[in-house]
Amino acid sequence: MSQTITVELSDHALEAIRADASASGVTAAEIAASVLEKQFANGSHEKLPKSLTVGELSTFVKTLPKLGDDADDFARDVDAIRKSFPPEKHLWD
Repeated sequence: MSQTITVELSDHALEAIRADASASGVTAAEIAASVLEKQFANGSHEKLPKSLTVGELSTFVKTLPKLGDDADDFARDVDAIRKSFPPEKHLWD
């Protein structure tokens, strides 16, 4: 069964998908579908714990996939999010 979904992507992600699609001769939708299929094909989404103890956190983090080429983009995104929050008024309270 095939269904359609609509997603919002960052300009960077959309540009990357379009470049991959152009280079491989397929549509951007096919690239996006392929990425999603790979992500969920092994049931990885079912393995996410509902809660973790502090002792389990380190082990869980080690099982997460590496960011690879996306690490710099991720760091920039995190930095931008942190900068968007107002500074704490009373850091020691």
